[in-house]
Amino acid sequence: MKLDRIIKFAKKDRFWYAEADAFLQSCLGFTHGFVKSQRIFPVYIKHFIFSLKDGHGYQAVDIDDAKKASDYFISLWEKDKNIYNKIEKKWRNAEKRQNKIIAELEKTNLRKLSDRKLFSLYLKMLGHSIDVWSYLGIPEAIGIYEEHILPNKVKKKLKINEKDYTEIAVILSFPQKESFTKKYEESIGNIKKTIEQGKNPKQLIKEHIKKYYWIRSGYHAASDLTKNEVLKEVKEHKTKHGKTDVDRNLIIKKYQIPQKIIDLFDFISLMAYWRDERKRASLPVIYWIFKLCDDIARRKNVDYKIIYNLSLDDFRNYLVGEKKIPSYVSAKGNFSFYMGKEPGVKYFYGNEHKKIFEAYFGKKKKATKKIIGTVVSKTDEVKIKGVVRVIHNPIGAKFKKGEILVTAMTRPEFVPLMKKASAVITDQGGLTCHAAIVSRELGVPCIIGTKIATKVLKDGDQVEVDANKGIVKIIKRAK
Repeated sequence: MKLDRIIKFAKKDRFWYAEADAFLQSCLGFTHGFVKSQRIFPVYIKHFIFSLKDGHGYQAVDIDDAKKASDYFISLWEKDKNIYNKIEKKWRNAEKRQNKIIAELEKTNLRKLSDRKLFSLYLKMLGHSIDVWSYLGIPEAIGIYEEHILPNKVKKKLKINEKDYTEIAVILSFPQKESFTKKYEESIGNIKKTIEQGKNPKQLIKEHIKKYYWIRSGYHAASDLTKNEVLKEVKEHKTKHGKTDVDRNLIIKKYQIPQKIIDLFDFISLMAYWRDERKRASLPVIYWIFKLCDDIARRKNVDYKIIYNLSLDDFRNYLVGEKKIPSYVSAKGNFSFYMGKEPGVKYFYGNEHKKIFEAYFGKKKKATKKIIGTVVSKTDEVKIKGVVRVIHNPIGAKFKKGEILVTAMTRPEFVPLMKKASAVITDQGGLTCHAAIVSRELGVPCIIGTKIATKVLKDGDQVEVDANKGIVKIIKRAK
């Protein structure tokens, strides 16, 4: 798609937005994966817009596109649920191939590899990761559908209000299999139990780190899980978490929900689990992409952030081609790209990037003293007062126990902060997003989908979070 058409498309102004601190290299799996999704499935999201500005990533997806794709995937579910067993088998096999390369990297001294061999391992791992994402692009469409289309559809069908819908959806859409975050917490709990029994936890800690060394990775950085971090988590570990085993049948009976709606929520629940599995499968890849890029930056004596922002073609050219970094690549990023079936991934730099960014992401949010979202996790304490901490990059972030975590959206690397938070507030997300699921598992009050929290709230603001009505009030502004 040409620049003028991309700019014109922005005027439609019906998009799902997401944002996070990011570098291009960590996004290559999903960018090329979603393009491949467009080629695998007869109906999929046609247009993705992504911009990176000063180390922060912004994504826009056409909601109507997502609805058409979701209608297609839901129709497959209604015709034959076994189709998704076959699709799952495909991405599980791709993940196995990906993990074989990761296992090889775990045993390799990167410094002894030639540039060509290093790039070969990188390309194999990324290629298998793209295959995983190509099938797990389905939850991307369904997540947007669940957030923007499903509520009105169900409310109209059952003749219920927003509060009733949230009660139904929070329970029926919750994944029926444990998230990997919950499994991680169970592992921490086992270490704590071993210590309390007076036994040596050394072997359990070693096994825990070996299994989850990549858990601190994200789109912006990768750091190793350390023994000290594990011991700190063990010390702070709560044996009692949130209640996630609410009887579905009680809700179904209370609202007399027809089987077709139950089946739809079963599909939403499955896709929420797939989305969580997608995170688990992609984080080790992101970890190793950063490690490989770090090694390249070291051996070439180049700013690592510049390496992080090389496209796949530029990275290939730098390592095994002309061995030059294009002048348009910078440590801050500052570029946009369009993802479509044709021509695939197209990059825009300079003034073209600025025009795209302004068209899609340049709108300023109005100041307000009241922020409203959807309550996805409640505790006995209905109203929580606390100090705001706005965090986009959780790695190394200063966050005190009892503060209120405000972010665009959470990911696995946010969990240590979520466990300390008295409440979690996000700009984005539906009832099956990471923040919603993990907050319930941890027993932390959470309000999602405020759209404006990170833009309106500042570090040090004192707020009151109403975990019943989903309202955040500013009590006192930070000086």
